Amino acid sequence: LQYRWVIKMPWKLIVPSAVSLSDKRAELYDLLRDPNEQTNLADQQPSRILELQQQLDKWWTPER
Repeated sequence: LQYRWVIKMPWKLIVPSAVSLSDKRAELYDLLRDPNEQTNLADQQPSRILELQQQLDKWWTPER
């Protein structure tokens, strides 16, 4: 598994695998304003990433 993601409208968070893609960073998109996912808002919305990451981890956390 290389990526996990969660959608909580209007946000979509894409989280790379810590094992196989350790050099990649999380990506955050506003799907209403950016449906083609062209502008990564991760640096401008760290609290939103934390919120969505916690939601994603509650649903499923991969084995390391």
